[in-house]
Amino acid sequence: MHPTGHSMLGPTGGPYHHPLPPNPVPYHDQVPTTSHPSWHTASYSGLPTPPYHPYPPPQVQPPPNYPPMPPQQHPPQHHLQMTSHQPQMTQLLTQQQLQQQQHIQQNQQQSSAYSSPSHAPSTPIQNQKARTEQWVQSWPYAQSPAPSVAPSVMSYHQNDDRMSMLSVNTSMTNQFPDSQRCFSSNGSTCENVNPEMAQTNWAQGAEQAIIEWFNTKDPQRKFNMAMTIREWVKRDKLVQVDPAQLPGCIQRLLLIIHDGMKPQQIQTPPSYYPQLWCYLLDILNRLTSYRITIPNIHQIVQLFEPKGNQQYEFRDLICNAMQPTLVCAKQVFDILENIIKCLNNPKYDKLRSDFARSMKFEKMIGALLGHLGQQIPPSQINPTILVVLRFIISKDAVLKNCLIWGPDRQRDQVPPQSILMLLKGILMRSEHMLRNSQIANFPDQESMNRNFQEMSMLAQVVTRSFDLLNLLMHESNAIDGFVKLDGIQLIYTIINYPNSNVVRSGFKLLLQVSDSRSLCLTNLKEPLPFIMQRLRDSLMNGEDDIVYSGTGFLSNVVAHKLPVKELAIAKGAIPLLCDVIMRSTPLSDFAEASKKKLACGIVCNSLRAMNNFLMIWIPMQNGQRMPIGEYEQQQVRRFIEEVLKRLMTCLSMDSFDVVPLMELRSTILRFFFLVSRTPSMPADVFFGVTDDFKRKNLVGHIAIALSWADGQKTNEKIKDTRQQLIERAFSLLVRLIEQYDEVQVAHSLYTISCPLNMLNNEQMKPQFILNVLRVCDKILEHSPMLANGWSIYSSTVEMFKNHSNSDIARTASSLLARFPIGDSAMDEGILHTSEFTEL
Repeated sequence: MHPTGHSMLGPTGGPYHHPLPPNPVPYHDQVPTTSHPSWHTASYSGLPTPPYHPYPPPQVQPPPNYPPMPPQQHPPQHHLQMTSHQPQMTQLLTQQQLQQQQHIQQNQQQSSAYSSPSHAPSTPIQNQKARTEQWVQSWPYAQSPAPSVAPSVMSYHQNDDRMSMLSVNTSMTNQFPDSQRCFSSNGSTCENVNPEMAQTNWAQGAEQAIIEWFNTKDPQRKFNMAMTIREWVKRDKLVQVDPAQLPGCIQRLLLIIHDGMKPQQIQTPPSYYPQLWCYLLDILNRLTSYRITIPNIHQIVQLFEPKGNQQYEFRDLICNAMQPTLVCAKQVFDILENIIKCLNNPKYDKLRSDFARSMKFEKMIGALLGHLGQQIPPSQINPTILVVLRFIISKDAVLKNCLIWGPDRQRDQVPPQSILMLLKGILMRSEHMLRNSQIANFPDQESMNRNFQEMSMLAQVVTRSFDLLNLLMHESNAIDGFVKLDGIQLIYTIINYPNSNVVRSGFKLLLQVSDSRSLCLTNLKEPLPFIMQRLRDSLMNGEDDIVYSGTGFLSNVVAHKLPVKELAIAKGAIPLLCDVIMRSTPLSDFAEASKKKLACGIVCNSLRAMNNFLMIWIPMQNGQRMPIGEYEQQQVRRFIEEVLKRLMTCLSMDSFDVVPLMELRSTILRFFFLVSRTPSMPADVFFGVTDDFKRKNLVGHIAIALSWADGQKTNEKIKDTRQQLIERAFSLLVRLIEQYDEVQVAHSLYTISCPLNMLNNEQMKPQFILNVLRVCDKILEHSPMLANGWSIYSSTVEMFKNHSNSDIARTASSLLARFPIGDSAMDEGILHTSEFTEL
């Protein structure tokens, strides 16, 4: 029975299979028989001694020069509420039960597994560091939570996770077979090693530590408790805990972690808290990584929430452990990364937003940015820091601007303390290290492997830096500020390193900044050819995501000034775009919908870049144009001949995803319209080529795309793109009718549904109305047999007969003249009859 009145349960919430002996033998009365070296090391004066002699009993007063021990207190009320999973007492204790409880409490005080050596003689100030090291090395041997059936020796390593328990009892030698005997590194044997009993022993030790944590203020004792709880969590992984009791067990552990992170009033050596935090944070790290505890991730998220009425909030305390000089900082970053990965699940959207809100405070952001300073080499930067920063500032434009511009409202120049300057410094130093690693000579294989590991970590830092910059480029001022910092030159220099992740993230950032207003002021004579070469290499390697970003960058960068277009054409941009489209089509070759969607984006980007090139040779409104050279004309003709069949197939293929396919078809129609306006383009380009599947020419495929778009249900996602596709289709048809062969166009549109039903929108552009009326007029001129069926829309055409635009009015009158006269007169008669009836 626990002194608080609760029955004693293990961390699993139930009784142990191997209960503790009723009268355990005092630990220091046992005779050690191990050859472990720390048992024969002479102790320093005032330090915890090896277990040859018992520690002074707890009743002994501490030395005058050691801080006094505060009185023992019961756990806070909220802690007792959290442990309410244990069965409650239904009646008052009898006198006999009270005596039994006092007897158990007295035994615990006399032979506790966590007897603190704090009452030993103190050491001088100059030996405090050595004393702390002695705590770490000696406590596992002197304070083992194993029961007293055999003394326990734990081989503990401070800088890793290895910890093994070796049980020794000379009176039980050869009691177990060799399969249960443990052989130490120096050849000595340790009998009585039972894995099941050892697991139970750690659970019993953790049980006692969890119960007694809030009843003691002794820092040394809490240190040993934290070590024991950590070892139990590491060994047991909470799999033995009853699922019904698991939330309560996790909550008790979180309370202990929170309490252990708080500073104590008792004087401790400088290295005490870093060691204690390592144990506590390791427990929390395991709670965020075990599959069995992931369903209770909300409890950990609540731990980080600001309470407002507490002196020490956990989110503030954990920032103290994030100092660059502390080893436990890595554990903090691992914990945050585990939580972020877990919350990426769509079912945790609310928890994700709550956790991001809890992390947005000045101390946390300052602690993270402190790891990105110039004094820290890039190879020593933890990439998780950049992931956490990206998580915190995501979807927060105010915080992004604050990190970029600071308190200044002037946004014409990036300030020195900006996060853009920090990331630029990291990338510049990383590029220098990456370049040196490529030309370095290594004397042996070990040095080469070590350098490979460092460069792999450095590549992660560069990749995460690119991703964070990509997120920070949320508006035009931020993009211009980065470009003015020679961002383009910095990116193209780094992506020269042969790492696919670095290249991929670099091209994504290039795409993000490619529409900058300041890009036209940037010298691209060196970056642009290099970027095009990297794009060509990625195309050969099948890296479609890099190709998508590269073609998007190219389509934006050539839209600014004529010298950039001429430079790209001179470096072979048109043949490159042709190869990209040929490798990305036909779309039916891609089985996965995601691959088809990506291919649609690649083709769209390539055609947009090609459209920007065609605009060079298209006559302007004043009739002036730049003459197209023979070399450029050959490239354009070859481009069209190569991709024409592929693009026609894209216009009429079966639909798989409406949004990307509609965007692609609209871009294809725009491309063909610009080609039709380009000088020296013969008519056989449009009418002399048929595809290999439907055996139709370009006009036939336009008709299929037009009917497909007209049949799609309108929603907010495709509303504008659908209308754009229809307008571009009629613009191209009118262009083919007026410039090439209207007879072929009219006959190819014979089977199309009447386009007049598209004139039912009040917000139509006048040019679109005129194009629809012209196409319908030409179709009925060469196919008069369609007039009877189309005459049902005569009333729609009547509305445009007196339009203010003379071209629209004239074309509407011409179209009405092709309808049967009886239908028009009948419609007027019906109108007059209805008016008479109303009167």
